[in-house]
Order: sequence, then C-alpha cells, then structure tokens
Amino acid sequence: MAVALLGAASGLTAGRNADYRSEMAMLRDVVAKRPYNCRAQVSLAASLLREGGFEEAEAVGRRLLVVVDELEKGGRGSYRLSPAMAAYYRQATVSGLGQALLGQRRLEDAAAYFRQAGTLGGGARSSYHLAQALHLLGQGEESMRVCDAPGRRRFPHCRH
Repeated sequence: MAVALLGAASGLTAGRNADYRSEMAMLRDVVAKRPYNCRAQVSLAASLLREGGFEEAEAVGRRLLVVVDELEKGGRGSYRLSPAMAAYYRQATVSGLGQALLGQRRLEDAAAYFRQAGTLGGGARSSYHLAQALHLLGQGEESMRVCDAPGRRRFPHCRH
C-alpha cells in the first residue's frame, strides 16, 4: 500500500515539475488554472513578446482587458482589483497590445494603442514606441513631435 502511494505521489510530482520546466510553461499553467490572475497574464504576455509570439501576446492582452474590467467592477470570486491596480494593469496591457501589434507590423493599430497607453500614464515607454510606429509608417514629422517632447530625444529614431 505504501509503495502504491509513493508511486502515485512521485507521478504527481513529475507531472507538476513538467509544468515548471520553463517560465513560459509555468505562466501558461497559472493562467490556465487561474484566468483572473492579472499578474500572471501580464507576465505571460511579456514573455510571449520577448519570444516573438506576437499573435498570442495580442490574444492574451485582449482577454486581460476584459478581465481587468470585470475585476474592477465587482470582482470574480476572491479576485478583485482596486481602481489603482485596474489602471496599472490596463495601462500595461494596452502598451503590451501596442507592442504585439508593432511586432505583427500592424503599425496603424499599434500607434493607436500607444496613444491610448500614453493617455493612461504610459510615459516615456509609450512615447518611445509611438514614435517608432510613426517613423515606420513614414510619418516623420509626427514622430519628431513625439520625440521633441521633454526627455524624449534619447530615442534612436529621434535623431534630426
């Protein structure tokens, strides 16, 4: 009996270890089991962006915006978001969506998301990506206006 229990426990441990073989596998597992875990979803989207998984990162971001709205309005089970945390996740997600769209070369859509991220408090990072998208769209003058904002001249595509 003890041998059978030990064997079963070993099998469960081996299966769980497979879930954590990489950062991406762990995050996918957490998001699958806890779809209202905003931190895990933002981390998964960021990992996907780093790995070039732009389409999947876009899908994660779009789902996350729905989750953030739901959690801010009243929550789901034990999951709730304060207005400040909802604003944080919304801004991070909108910026990530812009990056996912930029990676897919959907430049107009990317620029729209970076503009939105800027209105949500995205700061220099959103401005950087907006200027980059505008530059790639051939909108040099508008890109330079973004670049000429205080503290923005360090962007490589902002050289006059």
